[in-house]
Amino acid sequence: MNSKLFSIGDIVTVSAHPYFSDLTGIIIGGDALSIPPLLVIKEVFKATIQDWGTPDKIETYKYTCCWYSAKYGNFKDVQLAQDELKLIKRNTSTINKNILSRGAQVVLKSFTIELAKKKSSLSHEERSRDSGMDSKVINPLLSFVPPVMQLSEISSHSTKKNIYRAGTNEKIRDVHSWDVKCTYYDQIDNKFSQVILPLEALEVFEPVEESSLFFLQKIIDRSAYLFIKGLNEIMLLKPKHLAYRGGKYYCSGFDYILNRMREVEISTKVAFEEIVSPFVKQAPSFDISRNNESASPLFIVKEIVDLIDTASEKGAYLRIKYKNKNDEISYRTVKKYKVVKAKEEQRKVLYLVGFCLQKQGRRNFRIDRIQNIQELILVYKKSSSKKD
Repeated sequence: MNSKLFSIGDIVTVSAHPYFSDLTGIIIGGDALSIPPLLVIKEVFKATIQDWGTPDKIETYKYTCCWYSAKYGNFKDVQLAQDELKLIKRNTSTINKNILSRGAQVVLKSFTIELAKKKSSLSHEERSRDSGMDSKVINPLLSFVPPVMQLSEISSHSTKKNIYRAGTNEKIRDVHSWDVKCTYYDQIDNKFSQVILPLEALEVFEPVEESSLFFLQKIIDRSAYLFIKGLNEIMLLKPKHLAYRGGKYYCSGFDYILNRMREVEISTKVAFEEIVSPFVKQAPSFDISRNNESASPLFIVKEIVDLIDTASEKGAYLRIKYKNKNDEISYRTVKKYKVVKAKEEQRKVLYLVGFCLQKQGRRNFRIDRIQNIQELILVYKKSSSKKD
């Protein structure tokens, strides 16, 4: 007889699903709509099934699982045998019902993983008779994202009872103790519906405070900047707009560390701080009114090297606008850098050598190809600056 592998509140799925336990970031291609949902276990019970290839019957565990279908706007149940399932995430905690009250926001435990699910599509553009160009587009896959619900009622579960094998303490049916009645909007039937789910199948959804949204919108309106810290990551962001998706709010804008558009979830785990500017100073100045040599190549190199030296003493990040040998322009942000002399074709050339945040590795930049360099307020080692 198989031992029980899963419990009430575990997130599971069928064996054919591309996800695995702790591996849920796989981008899904092909016919993404054929990918089955993630399931949350509601009930566990022993059942007798036919043993393949023999006339015998064997005992195994079956599980009643639930998921949400965006196509039909409702929650659905299915009963599956243990050998048809694999674990995605173990239920490590259950909501303390005493902290809940009417109107509290809750979601099915599969919410976070389903919301992060992504699909890719490949397009081909013909540019000539003999060749073309392929491009990959990545979009959210939201087929089974459950809605954010409001709690209406909690009551003892009385429909089914735990069952034990006669004369033993062996549990052959395991059911939950508390029913949670939740209200959500059914967009298919254009009505508010209610569903009863086990307490173990739910997690509290943390709503965003209105004050946080107004704070960020004012920064956008003032065209100011943000220093963002949280989830082991930092950003220097010029915010562009706020977005709402799948029950969560996001702030998106241009990040001067990775030099691209970024999106960050607005939550209590992330700290937002307004800053006037992420830049301390920059070079070259091209101040020809004070110095008519300020536009000369030698003077520009000296200005850039001087800025690198002073920024290095503080341990400040540097952002550069760089033209490579193919005249391609890119923006890079570097830390842990130094100026190095190299010999090229019988002449000495200066290089900025440092860790590139965009490429996540050490890179070399010829200083006479740096078009512009900016010292950022962010530092990578202890200094008098408050940004650490």
